[in-house]
Amino acid sequence: MNGDGSAVWSTLATVAGLAILALVLLVGAAARTTVTAGSRARPAPERTRRPSRCPSRRTLGVAAVMVVAVATVAAGGFVALLVAATVVAVMRRRRRSHREAARRKAIEAALPDAIELLVLCVHAGRSPTQAVVELARRAPPAVVDGFAAVEL
Repeated sequence: MNGDGSAVWSTLATVAGLAILALVLLVGAAARTTVTAGSRARPAPERTRRPSRCPSRRTLGVAAVMVVAVATVAAGGFVALLVAATVVAVMRRRRRSHREAARRKAIEAALPDAIELLVLCVHAGRSPTQAVVELARRAPPAVVDGFAAVEL
């Protein structure tokens, strides 16, 4: 009885510790409400800050996965934990590739408008550098980060 009882208390203590960790991460994520737009380039003046992508939801998901993992290992299901980790890794890879494909499609759809705006700026008498600066301000959202990175 003593061995079984201590295992239960150990599992409960671990889960409680993970719950406290999750709470701390949630409070820290809630304190960070904005991020800068455009990570590689100087953002245009009118687009300097934008709301962040709900980091508390991501943090809560990570905390939930940690609690489930500890409970699974404590119950003796290490193989189940490996299977679950494999499924999560495959799903993350698929989601990332889907996001990249959607981003690529958006860029391909917006590129003709951006090229037309570039040609119009050059025909209006602007230098190529000025045309790129103008594109960084007025281009479609899918391609604006690329032109902001090239901006001289």
